Amino acid sequence: MCCCEIDYKGKAYLLNAIDITKKKEMEIKLKETNEKMRKTLEKEKKFLEEISHYFFNPLCIAKGYLDLSIPLAEESLKRKLEITKEAIIRVENVVKHIVMEGRIYE
Repeated sequence: MCCCEIDYKGKAYLLNAIDITKKKEMEIKLKETNEKMRKTLEKEKKFLEEISHYFFNPLCIAKGYLDLSIPLAEESLKRKLEITKEAIIRVENVVKHIVMEGRIYE
C-alpha cells in the first residue's frame, strides 16, 4: 500500500478497479462442473434403478414360486428347493449391497 500527499485544486475522483476476470472464469467453470456432476448423478441413479428392476424382479418371482412349491414338494425335493431359495437370497443380498452401497459382498 502506498500513501502520498497531493495538492490539487478542483474536482478529484478516486477510482479503485480490480480485475475479476479470473474469478468470473472460475465461476463459469464451477457451474459447468456442477452441471456435469448433476448429470452424472442422474445417470448413476437411473443405472441403479435399472439394476434393481432387472435383478430383483426375477429374483422375487423365483422366490415366490419356491415359496409356493416347497410346502407341496416331496421330502427328497424339499431340501433342494430350500437350498435353491437360500442361494437366491444370497444373490438378492449381493444385489442389494451393490444398489445401496456400491459394494459387492454378501
